[in-house]
Amino acid sequence: PFTSILLVIELTGDYSLILPIMLSAMTSAFFAKKIEQDSIYTEKLSRRGIVVSKGRDISILQSYSVKAILTKEFVKVRKNTPLFEIIKLFQKCKYDELPVVDNEDRYIGIVSLSRLRQIITDSSLYYLIIAEEVADRYHPTVDFSSTLYDAFNKFTENSINVLPVLGEDGKLEGIITYYRLMVFYRKELFIKGVEEG
Repeated sequence: PFTSILLVIELTGDYSLILPIMLSAMTSAFFAKKIEQDSIYTEKLSRRGIVVSKGRDISILQSYSVKAILTKEFVKVRKNTPLFEIIKLFQKCKYDELPVVDNEDRYIGIVSLSRLRQIITDSSLYYLIIAEEVADRYHPTVDFSSTLYDAFNKFTENSINVLPVLGEDGKLEGIITYYRLMVFYRKELFIKGVEEG
């Protein structure tokens, strides 16, 4: 759209056309994107199985399961852990979101530092509140059938750093992190570039 606006202004030399050209170019670009997701530049790539979204090759993420970056070494919080102990766990670990589980390791939710800051204003409550009461039960999760692309979408749409990975029985099998996903993506993108180039 921007190029067409500049071309018309350069060819005609009439600056009174700027507003109508901008309006028509933006309207046509909007409807073209709604009708066809791919541009003429990315259509051939899509037919070859290379899916480009906002300038990135997402076929890499679609071809791997969450198992590729699964972390089994992480801190989990039991549902009846008092808040003061949760705060101590946050001081010791590198994550700002910790999964809450019951006694059989079934996933309940996530306790996050940001959520605790919003909820807890009185330090006398640290000994009265337990993990189950402050866990976010609507925090997104993934399972072993999920791709890294599914996980990427959940990370970006919900502005979160940790995704619990659940087994078929609802048990917590591990976690994946946004940081680890991006490191894996960059590495695979580099390898793919070397192999093709």
